[in-house]
Amino acid sequence: MLKKNPNKQDAFDTIWNALGEFYNRSSYHKAETQLSFIADYTEHVFGKNSFSKSIRRHFDGIVEHIRSKLTNGILEGINSKVQTLKRIAKGFRKIENFKKMVFFYFWYYSA
Repeated sequence: MLKKNPNKQDAFDTIWNALGEFYNRSSYHKAETQLSFIADYTEHVFGKNSFSKSIRRHFDGIVEHIRSKLTNGILEGINSKVQTLKRIAKGFRKIENFKKMVFFYFWYYSA
């Protein structure tokens, strides 16, 4: 049972444990309930805060992670490589040469 007025360390521990349970869920609907609890409990203890606002703003995407187990980490990595190639390719006069450079880089390192 949750305390009516927990101290901040107890509240933090409760939220931390709830987040751990959330990421171990396999049921989409239970994950929704768990994440709603986390956002509500955080607001109850700490008032309006950026953590609970972020949960509410990105609620669907966070819960979708439970269903798909996908992140955008791979896309972020690819984007990072393309941005690096853009910096290297500053002197290219034609966009076609830049496209060839990107293609060659990803073809070479995927083989």
